[in-house]
Amino acid sequence: MPSLKQIATEIIDTLGEPFNHILYERVKALIIHEIATLVKAESDKRGISEDWIVYCPVELKKVDPADLPNVVTEKSVYRSINKLPKRIRLKHMSPIFYVGTIDRARPFSYVSNYSIAIAIKNVNEVGDIPKYSLRNGYLECYVNDANLRFVTIGHAFVDTYSIPNETSDKDNEILGEDDELLIDEDIIQLLKVQILQADLSITKADDETVKISDNEEQSTT
Repeated sequence: MPSLKQIATEIIDTLGEPFNHILYERVKALIIHEIATLVKAESDKRGISEDWIVYCPVELKKVDPADLPNVVTEKSVYRSINKLPKRIRLKHMSPIFYVGTIDRARPFSYVSNYSIAIAIKNVNEVGDIPKYSLRNGYLECYVNDANLRFVTIGHAFVDTYSIPNETSDKDNEILGEDDELLIDEDIIQLLKVQILQADLSITKADDETVKISDNEEQSTT
């Protein structure tokens, strides 16, 4: 299967701009955007395919529950050090397809922000059930573990080329533009048509509009 680099190169070659690095980077961004749009549409129709799910590690730091609104718990509370990557919104019960232990042996249950206090209280009563929530783009985990450093999240991300990928051949390394895209050939052709006929035609029209404006300014001076 072709890579991101190969598809982008074929498109700029078609446009007769094989050495235009700015256009090459623009085309790569368009390919990533169109793939995310495709995944979203497919998920809405048929549900998400495991082929689109990328699993990656998330590093955590321990926080004081007293510093968090609506959280009253005896459990240890952890927050992701960085904001989570931008995710494609899926038709799924929780906002992230999978959150759990680093070995993916134990999934965590989602609890929404507005009901954290109630949910955490209930967790304390019924036993050791790890929970997670999202706050301002960060992941929060509530567990009976005093030394939790990492969890794994799995989802269909907008840009898989910025995420350490546990499912790649190179564990925890960022997927590169030379790595194969797991997309059928007919879908790749549709992506090319969309980018050449829709996305880039708009860009070209915008450029021409700017040039016309420049010419008009010159003619009035």
